[in-house]
Parts: sequence; structure tokens; C-alpha cells
Amino acid sequence: MAKVKEKDYIKEKALFFQRLLAYLIDFVVVLMIVSLLSVPFVRSNEEEKLQENASQLMEKFTSNNISMDEFTSEYVDIYYHLGRNNGFSSLISIFVGICYYVVYQTYRKGQTLGKKIMKIRVISDDGELFMNQMILRSFLANFILMDIGVYLFMLFSSKYVYFYSAGVLELIQYIMILISVIMVMYRKDGCSIHDKLVHTRVVREK
Repeated sequence: MAKVKEKDYIKEKALFFQRLLAYLIDFVVVLMIVSLLSVPFVRSNEEEKLQENASQLMEKFTSNNISMDEFTSEYVDIYYHLGRNNGFSSLISIFVGICYYVVYQTYRKGQTLGKKIMKIRVISDDGELFMNQMILRSFLANFILMDIGVYLFMLFSSKYVYFYSAGVLELIQYIMILISVIMVMYRKDGCSIHDKLVHTRVVREK
């Protein structure tokens, strides 16, 4: 739990470009951490082979050497094996995301590194920022919930269920992000979907 003092902030909403740049900075920070931690678990030779197979398959399809059914069957197989090959990296990504966007941001009173650089902060409408607010907010805004869903489908479903479920989850996530961008740009309070759900807002610091 982190108490937020209203006097430390101005009441104006954070500008869209501030939130966007903070988001991109945080994305790069998390990506770098995940990449470093994933190095021991990446089977680069197998991944290069799968990527090469995918390229060759696409060439065959565009040259009309294989049918749509053959292309789909082989592509789903490659996609599934890529997911299995990157299983540890996916787990690390989920773990780092939770640590950074939920734990770190809560105990930094609503700030990630990106938000600190851009001088903005997440605050609660109720005056206190709780970790359960940040869990739901970050799971929706930072792809964590989608990553968990995709990982579980990869572990416990067939390759076809995994392929189509991953596509649906990614589509839902990007639609939510698009709607949130529009809301942040045009709502007077600058609140996105995840802000409205957990009763938070992003404001500028003094």
C-alpha cells in the first residue's frame, strides 16, 4: 500500500505524449531486462531453424507451390514449436513484468522509471494506491494478462487451440490498447479503460 498526498501533484491530467513516452521507456527497460535474463535459456540454433522454416514456407505459399491447407498446417506447427522453444523466456517476461509494473510501481507510489522521467504518476481516486489496483491495471495495460493466457494455452492445449487462442487474445489486447489511446487523448480526465476499471488516473507532478 502506498499513500498518495494530493498536495504533491497538480490536478491536471498527464499529457498524451508524456504517457506515450513513459510507456515506450518502460517497454525498452523491461525488454532489456528480459533479454539479459533469457540468454541462458534461449536455444538460438533451434529458433533460427524454425524462423528459416517459416520463411521457406511463406516462399512456397506465395509461389503457389503448396495449398492454403498445407500452409496453415505447417505454419501452426512452426508457431507452436516457436512458443515451446521460448517457454522460459515467456515465463521470465511475465515475472519481470509483474515485478516492474506491479510491485515496483506500487512501492514507488505510482511511478515506473518511464513515468519518473516524464514527471507523471498514477494516483488513486480514493487517495491511496493499493497493489490490487496496480495488479489489474498493469495486467491489462502491459500485456501481462495476455502473456499469461498465451503461455497457459501453450502448456495445456493442442497446437491448433494454442495458435487460434493466441491470435484472439492478441487481437483483444490491441483493441483495448487502441480504445485506451483514444480515451486518453479525448477524455477530459485522460482516463483509459484500465484507469476507469480500477479508479486511478495519471497526473503531472509539480
